Amino acid sequence: MQEELWHSSNRKSQIANRKCLGPVTRRGLIKGTIAASLGFVLGRNFIPAAWAADDDTGVTIGRNKQLYVPAEGQAKHVILMWMNGGPSHIDTFDPKPGTPQAGGAKAIDASPDLQISANFPLLAKKGKYLCVLRGVHSKEGDHGQATYLMHTGYREQVGGDMPSIGSIVCAEAKNGPVSDVPSYVSLNGRGGGPGFYGPAYGPFQVNAGQPIQDLKAPFADKDLDARLKVLSQLDKTYSDETGAPLAIAHNTTYERVTRFSRSPLSKLFELKSLDAKAEPYGKSPFGRACYVAKRLVTEGNVRFVEINLDGWDLHSDCVNQSKQLCRQVDQPFARLLEELEAEGKLSETLIIWMGEFGRTPDLRSGGRDHYPNCFSVALAGGGVKGGQAVGKSNKSGHEPDGEGISVPDIFHTVCAACGIDATKFRESSDGRPVRIAERGAKQIPGVF
Repeated sequence: MQEELWHSSNRKSQIANRKCLGPVTRRGLIKGTIAASLGFVLGRNFIPAAWAADDDTGVTIGRNKQLYVPAEGQAKHVILMWMNGGPSHIDTFDPKPGTPQAGGAKAIDASPDLQISANFPLLAKKGKYLCVLRGVHSKEGDHGQATYLMHTGYREQVGGDMPSIGSIVCAEAKNGPVSDVPSYVSLNGRGGGPGFYGPAYGPFQVNAGQPIQDLKAPFADKDLDARLKVLSQLDKTYSDETGAPLAIAHNTTYERVTRFSRSPLSKLFELKSLDAKAEPYGKSPFGRACYVAKRLVTEGNVRFVEINLDGWDLHSDCVNQSKQLCRQVDQPFARLLEELEAEGKLSETLIIWMGEFGRTPDLRSGGRDHYPNCFSVALAGGGVKGGQAVGKSNKSGHEPDGEGISVPDIFHTVCAACGIDATKFRESSDGRPVRIAERGAKQIPGVF
């Protein structure tokens, strides 16, 4: 009873304390109307995801409008194969045959100067395209923090909002392709965050081979066009009244989504069960994603595609489980290289294979634990010199042989492939100047 009286008294107090804001001005009416219209003019679920911009006028980061430096790199597209959980370098691209660490696993020649795990028999036949970075190291052995590091090139800090490599490529490599398809697509996973670039540079997330949900407006095209016209008029009026560019940005977003929804390119995400062209990639979700990624690059001109493969956190039965996971990677990775080369796209498409860290060289009850001290990253295409390993681990795979390769160095090198100046400063959302690649990062010699 007392609780009911308190709520009743509190509601009366709130009503009594409300202040009249006075007559509604024309500007206030427009402002309120435009805010409401964004949710109802086109339908609640019509906007499927964030959209990466492709203009060359600049980007607003923090408080400042910053102009782009046009990119001139050879890689106009990037495909990131993300091995979620942390793959063992010993069981993939840095085998140690005949050592106690190998667990009986064997190696196979991928080129005169490169051996990889025998778990990759088909990929080994394409070894002339592979550049394996060995002796990569970091200080992050936690899944979340290491994922952040490997996606952004920076260690996670309180209040930090660094963009992922996909967002960096889409925001900075402005000489890349323009398409009706989103510029940053993440298949079978979340992808990396846009950080201080803002949600316009976040990934478009979808499961490979499935139709995109809520892509079509819930009414006829002629009704959609009529509503878009009304929205455009409201946007323009509000922008003229306030000088705020947000309304025009909203209108641009809706126009692009509408164009995408009507474009035949939206079908690139779908995969029919009887699609004969997909069969050489295998039947696994990763294989389907590689096929979709290939189509997005070659037919859709998508700039950055991330493909996720879960299951690499192998604390038990690591040798056998790694073999099974490598089988899922082997056929589609090899086929992707073959088809991109045949279509003349491999030289301008950089492929990155990596996870958040490696795993302990020493087997413990058949498993391997988290190990950031020494692991491998594989590259192909995009101007990369194949058939080689860059960097080296020691005989047992416990540590780099020499200085090793840092994660910021990898980011600097990827930026170089895409023609991005990794030393440029941008402004974080809290006003701090930050470099695209961490201070001290350098291009890895011998990769190109």
